[in-house]
Amino acid sequence: MFLQLQVLFLLTDAYDAYKEKSGIRVLESADIYPLEINEKEKLFQKEVPEDIQRKIDRAYAVHYFWGNW
Repeated sequence: MFLQLQVLFLLTDAYDAYKEKSGIRVLESADIYPLEINEKEKLFQKEVPEDIQRKIDRAYAVHYFWGNW
């Protein structure tokens, strides 16, 4: 957990220090982490619930929370 926090702060610090921020697009969490940890279980039902499917359709990527980084 400590290492994860260090990486998070490293990225935040690098972004804050970068002078060309206008050339960077910061994505919303819904674009790359649309599902909450408890929602991944719903992906394995016969039919994915509409609310979950909408989140997936909108996202660029999905993190499934299978375990540690």
